[in-house]
Amino acid sequence: MNIGQIPIGASHAVLTLIYPAEWTATVEQKINFLRPMTAGVIVCNAKVVQLGKRIAFCEAELVNDTGELVAKSSATLMRRSR
Repeated sequence: MNIGQIPIGASHAVLTLIYPAEWTATVEQKINFLRPMTAGVIVCNAKVVQLGKRIAFCEAELVNDTGELVAKSSATLMRRSR
């Protein structure tokens, strides 16, 4: 399992709205691991909850190939000029 999908998913959700004019920097990231996962397909679903002028708040979920929730995350990201 690649837990790197959660922060990447949150960042990419914001980047779909602000790139290429701006980039992101992580201010805070909280990840809750809810179920063990050692093999199989994993999918990250992320959304922007609030997009402000300087700060964005996102949520992301990792689900396995049967749709069970494996991990959930919330992230605060700073918008940065390129």
